[in-house]
Order: sequence, then C-alpha cells, then structure tokens
Amino acid sequence: MAASDESERSGGQPLEGVAGHAVVGSGALGPVVHDGDGRFLNALLLSQERAEGALGSGIERLAPHEHRQRLVDVGVHADGAVLLTTPAVVSTLEQVLESGAVLPPGVVVTLLAPVVGALRDAAASGVHPLPGAEAIGVTEEGRPVLLLTEAPTGSTEADVVAAVIGLLGRCRRSCPAWRGSPRDDDDLAALEALLYRSAAPLPLRAVHRTETAADRERSSGVVESPPARHRRTHPLDGWRDRVRALVVGRRGPLVTAAVVLVGALVMTGLGPDRSTGAETAASTRTPAPSPVAPTRPVPATAPATAGATPTPPVRATATQTRPPAPAPPRAAPPTVRPPSAELGAEEAATALLAAARHCGGSESACAEALTTPDSPIRADGGSAFAALRTPASAVIAVRVDVNGASAVVAVGPDPGTTTASVLMIRTEAAWLLRDVFTDGGR
Repeated sequence: MAASDESERSGGQPLEGVAGHAVVGSGALGPVVHDGDGRFLNALLLSQERAEGALGSGIERLAPHEHRQRLVDVGVHADGAVLLTTPAVVSTLEQVLESGAVLPPGVVVTLLAPVVGALRDAAASGVHPLPGAEAIGVTEEGRPVLLLTEAPTGSTEADVVAAVIGLLGRCRRSCPAWRGSPRDDDDLAALEALLYRSAAPLPLRAVHRTETAADRERSSGVVESPPARHRRTHPLDGWRDRVRALVVGRRGPLVTAAVVLVGALVMTGLGPDRSTGAETAASTRTPAPSPVAPTRPVPATAPATAGATPTPPVRATATQTRPPAPAPPRAAPPTVRPPSAELGAEEAATALLAAARHCGGSESACAEALTTPDSPIRADGGSAFAALRTPASAVIAVRVDVNGASAVVAVGPDPGTTTASVLMIRTEAAWLLRDVFTDGGR
C-alpha cells in the first residue's frame, strides 16, 4: 500500500475535521489530528476494502511496541473508514531514500535495527509483516516505526528475512560507507545483531545534505537574523566571526589568533557601555562600609600637649562571625554504573550482568543506567530487566564476537541456567546492554 496515495486518504478535499478530531497538519500518511488526550494521531482515510485488509493483517492485535504503530480508534468517513494510529509520522524511509541524501552507516542502523526488533517481536506472535521502505515511518523526533497499514503480511519468518535483506540492500545504495553483509542462514535476530555490530546508531539529523546558499552563508559567518527577532544591535556585533572568516581564508590560523587578540583589546577599551538599569541604580546607592580591619592600634586624633596625659590608643574590634556548622553528611544512595568503554567485550559483559544482579530499588532505574535508550528491555518498565539477575556463577563469558562498536558475548552455561547471548553497544564512555537472547528467545 503506497504511502503517497493522498487522493484516497483525503478524498481530494481540504479537511477541517476527521472523525470528530481537529486537523492540525498533514504528514506522510495524510491528515494529522489532535485528540482529547493531547496526542497527535495519523488519520488514515481508506476505502472500506483497504481498511478491512489493514485490520485483518494481525498487526493491530499485537501488544504495544515503541517501534510499531498501533490502532487507537476506527471512524467512519464519507469515502470509507478512518483509522487513527499513533505515533504520528512526518515522513517515511521511502522519502528519505528518494531525497538522494547520503546516509552515514549509523543512520541506517537507527532507521532499520529497531524496526527489525519490532518485526522479530511480531514473528514471535505468528504475525509476519513484510517491510518495504514505504512501510517504515519516521516520527518528528526521528524514531522509526513500522506502519500499521503499509506492510503486507507474509506466511513465514523467511519471507520477512528476505524482505529485510532487500531493504538493507536498498539502503546500502545510499550509504557508500556501509560494511557488513548478511549470511544466507541469518534469521531476524542475526540481522538485528548484524546492524548493531556494523556501526553505532546516529540520529537522523546526521544525514549528509547537499550544501545550499543558506548553508554557505552560515559557514562564512554572515547570518541573517530571523524577521521575528527584534533587538538593539551595535555596529561591532559579530565582528569576531566576520574577521575570522576573512582571515582564515587568506593568512592562516596564526594571523587569525593575532587579529582576534588585537580586536579583544580594542573591544575592552572602546566597547559600548551595556550596563543595565539595575547596574546603574546599584552604582548610585551609598557604598557599604568597608570591613573593619582586625585588632590594630589607632593613634589619637588630637595632638599630645606638653605636660598632659596622653590619650590611650583606641583599639577597633572586628565582629567575629562564626560560619554555620556543616550539616552531617548523608549517605549517598547506591548507584549503578555501566562498565567503562576501555574494558574488553568479555569483561564488559561480565560486569553488565553482575551489575544487573546487584541492582537494588527500582528495576526501571537500573535499566536506564545499564541499557541503550532503544533497548527492548526498557519496554515494560523494568520487569524483564529483573530476569537478568542471574547467579554469580552463571556470568562466565565463553565466546566473544566483536564488530565495530558492538559485541555479542555468549555467557554460561552453568547448572540450572541456559546459554545466553548478550548484545552490547560501546559508546564513548561505557558499554551498554542492548538485548539478551537465550535458547528459548529473548
């Protein structure tokens, strides 16, 4: 089902309201409405036949997943049915690829890997959506989601794997720096691990865009102020940027440093007086008395005369102010920290599972400290994370597979435990847990 079929979704007419909701904009799937709970929803206007096909795919019966659209309500419209879905998407992967932008490998990981996780979750329930570029939407904050109405369903997981491999091949044509190819026997879990091993995820804004005239203006340091912004300017405002851009292109960084230094000295002596009214009022107030010097003899003001008893010296005393006693130190709450990125993958896996075993208090707080933001372990508020508290003897790394910024470490087996594979992502500061796979599933 093509996401560009606007005529069927809108009926070719401007809409003031859909299914009792106010239309607030238009996205990749047609009208965007605002419901009574403050949510933004996609309003999909479909024919009766296509609406029945979408509702019969089985996707809407699955448990909520953060990377899969879900059905909120069904309404009736003159042209057919209205499906209200959340989250609202503003574009699709199809539009990203058709734009001709060069995708860094990390952006491909961001767009595909979470969706593969959502497909794997659906396959575990016997539902097999077939993803195409038009079936992956992107929300305003850059989160990829599998669209409810755009993915036809296949019969087996092998059909889904073939569709994902084809989609990855298409993304690779827009990503010359991509390294890593799937194997013939890969399943959805292996494809998800391959994506995370290939590169560290990057936000969608990291896409390489073609430079425009506005970009060249910004790079030269001359930027036009927005028309809605009114402020009082000074002739010397922005001089550093203009001089730096001019000199770097002609004389090099050493001359730039000299010009900036001289300019700073000039501004120090000749810069405009920017004192505020509050500062001016402060300067007109009676100055506070100077602090009295500590005990020191002060001579008498009247001169001593012959034969008179000299006036004893006057001593000024300073009032001693004793600082308040410090409050007794409080015991810091126990914190959970992920292992350092300098550790090897084997040590990091052992440390991560050991940290999970020693977690106390809220499981969701532990999950936020030890897992990546898009980890499915966070999806249910931490109850799945509690299952990772394995016995200490079971945390034994037996096999390590490191690729790029990710690693898969097999741990166990141990009496009474099962072999598990730990998928970790290495950031600049630490190793974080992405997912845990066991012989019986996640």
